Amino acid sequence: MKTKKEQREFVEMLYNKACEKLKILTMLPDVSFLPDRNQKAIIAFYKLSVIIQYVNEDWEPNWEDSSELKYYPWFDMRSAGLGCSATYSPASATNASIGSRLCYKRRDLAIEWGQKLMPLYEDMLLIN
Repeated sequence: MKTKKEQREFVEMLYNKACEKLKILTMLPDVSFLPDRNQKAIIAFYKLSVIIQYVNEDWEPNWEDSSELKYYPWFDMRSAGLGCSATYSPASATNASIGSRLCYKRRDLAIEWGQKLMPLYEDMLLIN
């Protein structure tokens, strides 16, 4: 199991790789004008959006097609922190708890990357 530091280093490496592959700048949005408690969440959301676009390759969710399944990680909050359980439902059957930019094309990707990108999901979803 990787340490928190190793997980964060992996996420940074992956973000840079995704930016390179997608031909976008690695520059992050300026959040300095936002309250401190919101800055990490906005940066995490942006990085997740970029990385998930990279992971999904050319796939874009088609929200006009209700038969197309869309997946996202399901997290279980425990006293020890945030954990990625699994994903069973298409995003269209939920109450839109996670935006469409953050859905995956396959269940296995949602589980795998929900775990690998845990530091970003924690930054986005938790106030700490």
